[in-house]
Amino acid sequence: MCRGQSSVLLTVIMFVAAARVSRSFQLPASGGRLTSSNAFQRLTRARMMSQRAAQSPPTWQIDLLYDGECPLCLKEIDFLKKRDTEGKIQFTDLASPGYKQEEHGNVDFERGMRSIHAVTSSGDVISGVEVFRRVYEAIGLGWVYAATKLPVIGPAVDVAYDIWASNRLRLTGRPDLAKVMEERAAKLRDKSAYPQGCEDECAVPAEDTKEKETEKVGR
Repeated sequence: MCRGQSSVLLTVIMFVAAARVSRSFQLPASGGRLTSSNAFQRLTRARMMSQRAAQSPPTWQIDLLYDGECPLCLKEIDFLKKRDTEGKIQFTDLASPGYKQEEHGNVDFERGMRSIHAVTSSGDVISGVEVFRRVYEAIGLGWVYAATKLPVIGPAVDVAYDIWASNRLRLTGRPDLAKVMEERAAKLRDKSAYPQGCEDECAVPAEDTKEKETEKVGR
């Protein structure tokens, strides 16, 4: 084979190899072209991955849902807050107008008022005496409710708590649950009637209202 033929053959071989390499690096979408849509999708995917990586797990072990208008409950909450020096408990007031059930295991106000509920850091919803067991274990006082795990004592304590929970409002001098829910709904309606942060500033003083009523009578 002459020198000219070998050079042509070498050129052809190099051309074929280059074509194969270029096909292996071809972009899959839109005929190998990187469109603005593809770029946006990749950027969005990268942002979502970075956000997930930045999200850290909660530092608390259990989210305790309590009735902030119950005097006996508040005494218990104050005790727990003093003992919870490591922040293992997140305290959430069910009675707060800003309570959002979707952020707390989807436990709505009525359900949380009928019996005590809590949400673990893994998202499990627990209720009744089990809440007290978990909460006291979190602050190093698990022995207080250890006996409630026994076969005979546990069910008896559960029954006793159910009786207490069903009569809690009456025993603490409050109206029944239906009335409490009605009052809460009225408060939420009044709150939504004003712009945020305007509840006090936008309210009409009682004295001005009385003066206007007097003027109407005089006319």
